Amino acid sequence: MTLPAYRVYDSQGRLVHTNTCMKGTTEDNWETAGAIAGGAAAVAGLTLGIVALTR
Repeated sequence: MTLPAYRVYDSQGRLVHTNTCMKGTTEDNWETAGAIAGGAAAVAGLTLGIVALTR
């Protein structure tokens, strides 16, 4: 099974990590991407919650 290459950017839009489907690192890379995506979703949810509370 091959996973597609992906790119992860930080808050300034700089490239943080690319995955070229190398054996032995793919799983770790996807876990990192998942953690970054989860963190971004949490920040977005918190921001929306604050906006809703201040209305």
